[in-house]
Amino acid sequence: MQEWRQVVGGPLKASHMRQPYLHSVKIYHMQQEVNRTDTTEEHHNQCQTKLNILLEQQKDLSTAIEQLINDIESGRKYMKVYKQMKMYNDPNLNPVLYGKK
Repeated sequence: MQEWRQVVGGPLKASHMRQPYLHSVKIYHMQQEVNRTDTTEEHHNQCQTKLNILLEQQKDLSTAIEQLINDIESGRKYMKVYKQMKMYNDPNLNPVLYGKK
């Protein structure tokens, strides 16, 4: 049964989870630039263009996250748990440690 389901690619990192927040911060600050009244029209237009792109990216990111959650809930995709294999503290695997024997 698991053959038809897709694995969500690669380990999900904390940095992936922060992306929507960081994007919101960029939008906030670009909106501040758009609202400034002490700038040139050119500056305003450049910032407005950048803000429009950021808002479109936010919409795409939100849609992708929502689709991923729906796919996981329905069983079309599943999260794979990755275990870290730390070798540096294992005296049988770390050449510095087993070289001391």
